[in-house]
Amino acid sequence: MKNLTILLLSFLVLCVESAVQAQPSPAAEAKAKASPPWETPVDLVLYAARQYKDHSVRDFMLKDISESLAHAGDMKQALEVTQEIEDSEEKDVARYRIAAALSQQGNLNQSLELIRKIKDPNGRTYTRMKIASALGKKGKTQEALKVIQVIERPASQVDAYCELASTLAKSGDQKQAQAILKQAQDVVEKMDDPLSDDIRSELRDLELMLLAATDKKQIQEILKKMIAFGDKDLDLKQVRKRVATQTRIAAALAEAGEVEQALEIVDQIAEWNLRAPALKSIARALVSMGKIKQAQEVIQRNAVIEELAQKVDHPELSSIRFERATTLKTISIALADRGDLKQALQIARTIKNKSSKALALQHIASHFAEEGEFEQAFQVSDLITLKQVRSETSGSIALALAKSGEIKRALHIVEQIEDPFIADRRRPSNKSPVIVLRTMTLCKLSISLPGLKLPETGPKRFSKSPRSKPGWETQKPL
Repeated sequence: MKNLTILLLSFLVLCVESAVQAQPSPAAEAKAKASPPWETPVDLVLYAARQYKDHSVRDFMLKDISESLAHAGDMKQALEVTQEIEDSEEKDVARYRIAAALSQQGNLNQSLELIRKIKDPNGRTYTRMKIASALGKKGKTQEALKVIQVIERPASQVDAYCELASTLAKSGDQKQAQAILKQAQDVVEKMDDPLSDDIRSELRDLELMLLAATDKKQIQEILKKMIAFGDKDLDLKQVRKRVATQTRIAAALAEAGEVEQALEIVDQIAEWNLRAPALKSIARALVSMGKIKQAQEVIQRNAVIEELAQKVDHPELSSIRFERATTLKTISIALADRGDLKQALQIARTIKNKSSKALALQHIASHFAEEGEFEQAFQVSDLITLKQVRSETSGSIALALAKSGEIKRALHIVEQIEDPFIADRRRPSNKSPVIVLRTMTLCKLSISLPGLKLPETGPKRFSKSPRSKPGWETQKPL
């Protein structure tokens, strides 16, 4: 009854507004005084909601009332209130909420029956997926499977199977996770597949020939044969849909410990620009479980795809490169977090994308600084080519120096921070630099070290010369 009590308090205020809107006749007012239109708090709340002539406001209130009734266990009245909602979409939302409440209370069959009454097929799919997810997280695997089996869209059904399998794998039940992923694969097998096994096999052979080819003329001949497959009457939308489901299954299989099986699925993806992100999903799943070495082995396959795409000047080459770069960044950061800074740095150096490389190096430099290895931190920071990221890294190193007791050196680093110029948008003619990173770093220093005395002139006290001596002092705390 907690939800109903909250609604009652809210709608007591609304009653005053609705009474003004309704403007009842003198006769109706006299009748109302003789016999109040409510006997219970629920009746009062419903009365207040029904006074609104604007059906959008009224529907919104009735939707919330029906949900509160459902959570209070009064399903009969909850469904009766839902029938008063005029807008079909709002009525579907109310049914979804009641169905969720039913499943939470253990009335799964009644919940599924109500979901069937939702008119929007997307709404039915969404509701079933949400309920299946909630049941899976509560350990009710069989009930979750019962819901997943009636999901209408195959791709969504695969998503639900994969989420349930991932939940089980993380809880340590690898065997059941793999069994559920088998069901997901069965769904994919029944989906329309524009590419036959023969076409896939021929494409694989051509890829191997292309990797071995060195003569430009030979490369062009192989490319023509590969393009010929693309000229076939293929449903590209269906290809992408199928690849998306395969990628999700592959990532879930990796989490369940079936890496080889996951890679076999990804190998079936013919489009290079689609295979690259699929491999990235597997690698990231492995990184999340601490299996860094396996993740590195997986990402090597992306290097092969990049080599193939570069040979034929593939239009999606930049996208393929980006997928590999972001994955290498993830692996590098994971290694740094585990304390293997040397290997993390080796991988970061191989990243070709400037942004991904800078972020990986920033993470490594910060770790070196936290461990008191300041010279190594500065050396890594010098490798960062993006000025903004390098400035932020200098700030992190300065903070670590200050915490270690090297206050003067920390403040000297702050003076050398190269702050980007930021024009004042309110005054387009104002081109003065706004010092942001230095100020932020000083704020962090002053919070960490209460004894640090900041100059009255603030950021303007900084000299333009990075070699100037710091004008900061420290005082003993009172």
